[in-house]
Amino acid sequence: DALVYDALVSPDVVAVAQGAELFYAGKRGGQPSMKQDDINALLVRLARQGRRVVRLKGGDPYIFGRGGEEALALAGESIPFRVLSGLTSGLSALAATGIPA
Repeated sequence: DALVYDALVSPDVVAVAQGAELFYAGKRGGQPSMKQDDINALLVRLARQGRRVVRLKGGDPYIFGRGGEEALALAGESIPFRVLSGLTSGLSALAATGIPA
C-alpha cells in the first residue's frame, strides 16, 4: 500500500511498486532531507492506518541505514515488522563482477 524508499533505490525498482503510494525518505549529504524522527513517525503513522508498508533501502538496512532505529520505533509502538537484509556493496560488487566472495 505504501513504499518508503531511500536515495540509493533505483527508479526502476521504485516503478515496480505500481499502485502503492510513494514516500521519498532519502538522505544525501548537503541536501535537504527528512529527519530520522520524521521517517520513524511516517512508518508508524502508515502502519497505524492499517496499510502494508515497505521501507526499501539500498543495501543492508543496518549498515549506515538506520534500520535499527526504525525497527526500534516500530517495536516501541507494538507494530509487527520483518527485516529482509540486503547485501553490502562490498559483497554485491564482487558478485556483479563474477568474483566469488
